[in-house]
Amino acid sequence: MKEKEQINMQKQSEGKSNTKTSNKQSDRDNKFRFLDETPRIKGVTGFFHMPFIERWTGTRDGKRNQVCPVADGYTTPLVCNRERHYNSYVDSVYSRVISLEAPGIKRAYRMILELEELLSEASEQVTGDGEEANRMRRRAEADKKQRQARKLEILQELSSERTFILMVDEKLDHHVEAAGNTLYANVSSYWCGVRRTSPVVVDFYPVVETREQPGRLKYMANRDEIIEAIDTTIKRVSGLLDTLQ
Repeated sequence: MKEKEQINMQKQSEGKSNTKTSNKQSDRDNKFRFLDETPRIKGVTGFFHMPFIERWTGTRDGKRNQVCPVADGYTTPLVCNRERHYNSYVDSVYSRVISLEAPGIKRAYRMILELEELLSEASEQVTGDGEEANRMRRRAEADKKQRQARKLEILQELSSERTFILMVDEKLDHHVEAAGNTLYANVSSYWCGVRRTSPVVVDFYPVVETREQPGRLKYMANRDEIIEAIDTTIKRVSGLLDTLQ
C-alpha cells in the first residue's frame, strides 16, 4: 500500500514539474509574440498614413517643390523623415530581442560551464574489500550515474535553447522584412503624388536609405557567439548520448 502511495506521489510530482516547465516555455514564447504581429512604425503606419492620404501629401509636396536631388536619384524631407522612423523602429526591435534573450543565453553559458566541470571530474576509484569498500563503490556508481544523467539533461537543454534562438531569429528576420515592406509601400504611395505635380522629372521611386542599425550588429554578434558555443559543446560530447543508451 505504501509503495503504491509513493508511486502515485512520484507521478503527481513529475506531472507538476512538467506543467511548470510547459508554463515557463509558454510564458517565454509569449514574450516574443510581438514578432508575429504587423509592424507599427511611428510616423509610417496608422490612419493618417493611409495610401490615399499619402498620395495627397505627395501631391502637395510636389507642388511645393520639395524634391531634392541626391547622389543616386531624388528624395524629399518627408522621405528622409520616414527613413529615420524606420531605422529607429528596427533598431528598437533588435534591442528588445537582445533584452528578452539575455536570461536564456546566460543560462546556456552557465550550463556549458557546468558541463565542462562534469566532464573534468574523474570517477572515484575504490579499492579493497569489505562492507565499507562495497558501500563506497555503490555510492561512487550512484554518483557516476547521476553525473551522466545531468550531462544528458544539459545536452538536451542546450539543444532546445539552440532551437529556440534560431526560431526567434527566423521570426525576427520576417518581422524586419515586413517593416521594410511597410516603409516601401508607404513611400510608394507618397511618391505617386509627388510625380504627379513635381516640376522636376523624377525617377519612378525615390532614394530610400536604410542604415545599418547598432542593435542588429549587437544581436548578430550575440547570436553567432552563443550558437558557436553550443555547437562546440555538443560536438565535443556527441559520443555521450551513445554511451548512455
